[in-house]
Amino acid sequence: MSELLEGVEGLPEEEYVFASSGISFVVKSDDGGSALRLTGMLILFIAVLGFANGFDYFTPESGLIRPDEFIYSLAQAAPDGTAIFSGIVLDQGQPVADAEVYVSMENEDGNWVGVWQITNSRGEFRFEDANPGLVRISVLRMDANNTDIFENRAILSPPSFFEQIGYTSLRLEFPDPEVYEALSCEDKSKTCIRKVEHPPEQMAHPVIDPSAGITYVMIGLGFMGLSLIAGGFAIIGIKNSSRGLLRTASVFAFFTQGHLYSACIFGILAFILTFAIPRNSIALDA
Repeated sequence: MSELLEGVEGLPEEEYVFASSGISFVVKSDDGGSALRLTGMLILFIAVLGFANGFDYFTPESGLIRPDEFIYSLAQAAPDGTAIFSGIVLDQGQPVADAEVYVSMENEDGNWVGVWQITNSRGEFRFEDANPGLVRISVLRMDANNTDIFENRAILSPPSFFEQIGYTSLRLEFPDPEVYEALSCEDKSKTCIRKVEHPPEQMAHPVIDPSAGITYVMIGLGFMGLSLIAGGFAIIGIKNSSRGLLRTASVFAFFTQGHLYSACIFGILAFILTFAIPRNSIALDA
């Protein structure tokens, strides 16, 4: 037998070749699962705070922070002469021509200064270079027998982020004639001054430009919308164990907080915590 195999070449030695197929095996791990869920719950809580904050804006007549208070706080930092105040004087819905409009405002030195104008034939007036913030408005109308006056407390809007001038426009309407009749003077031989002071509620909440109030409500709607988006991302992130979705949710939640500075801190904390969540899987290449 060995003679038959003489001269026959043997098989070559085997050479082992190693190559990667590009397939990854993922080994699941529970590490980071509890931390991820806790972070997600924190973001959900912040989103709820954001929705409450938006609802506070959306209900300006009963919210914790009223529009006039918000505008007044912005006006405190605005420079003098950066507001324009215009409007129309009415009596029972009709324009009042030749009415005198007096505006008293506080300047940077803390002193009160006054300016005045007379309405045109359409009952309109306009004050340039006014000071943003709290003002007292007195409207005066005279006839042969009476001088009728009524007052309002108002807040002139400061400049916005996109404009260098703040605009305020108001409709100032004389009280009903019955109100002045109750103030008639007994001595008919001289001109009777009949003055109606501003309503008591204006002491706590002066009137503001209606468009500023609408903007305040729209901000509230925006906060509520962002909070719902943040809550949705947080729920999906928890279900899918996704740190990226939770991080996105924390960013949306942060921008819903508005004037709630303590909640803003929670938002920043939640964003930082998303980077501290351990990975919940280990990838092995085949």
